[in-house]
Amino acid sequence: IDNGEIPGVVAAVVNKDRVLYRNALGKRDVARGVPMANDTLFRIASMTKPITSVGIMMLLEQGKLDLDDPVGRHLPAYRGREVLATFNEKDATHTTRPARREMTIRDLLTHTAGLSYPFTSATILAIQAKTGKDPKELPLLFEPGSRWHYSPATGVLGDIIEKLSGQTIEAWDQTRIFGPLGMVDTTYVPAPDKASRLATTHQRESGGLVENPNPPMYAPDVRGDGGLVSTASDYSAFLQMLLNEGRWQGKRLLRP
Repeated sequence: IDNGEIPGVVAAVVNKDRVLYRNALGKRDVARGVPMANDTLFRIASMTKPITSVGIMMLLEQGKLDLDDPVGRHLPAYRGREVLATFNEKDATHTTRPARREMTIRDLLTHTAGLSYPFTSATILAIQAKTGKDPKELPLLFEPGSRWHYSPATGVLGDIIEKLSGQTIEAWDQTRIFGPLGMVDTTYVPAPDKASRLATTHQRESGGLVENPNPPMYAPDVRGDGGLVSTASDYSAFLQMLLNEGRWQGKRLLRP
């Protein structure tokens, strides 16, 4: 912080029993001079993914799905998804071929389904720019289960949670995970009084950090692979549940 590398931080260290350290330093809003605090809300981005994956494992324990279910069994749009066969870098034209097998929920959980973010694949970035389609709608980069590639797969898992539970991902998380764990500040859509605790974002430029002020109304992108806001204390409770093999403070979310 003193070197100007980051504007502020909330650091927390926990074990399975207790909080060993928690402290807030620096600013959560530099332009307005607002100090960082232990209850500062952060956009936790892909730290949303483990929460969604826990939700899928809860549905597994309820008998509503199997890890080797074809994704298309629950979301027909993913049935018969084809794999890229050829790709022309000059104009993003491409051909596809049928996949040898359907992607499964296990593939989604392990990022081996063949899906890709545009920022992790120049090929998918080019095809998306040409077609304007959501990356989850594009051809697969490779055969399901054949290799690992960081992807929006967990976003598809969020869609499966909504389909099988009949709830929004927000309602599912609040009822099944955040409520039992006492994660009172974790949500996709913070109330105005809580949104005032949201840390601003920054980007690195040649001259140092450039702050992006928070919008007057925070409008999240609600999806299974990102979009949640949370605090260090809330997320610590989620991690302590995992450290305790599915149980925290008398509440069991998952079997060991």
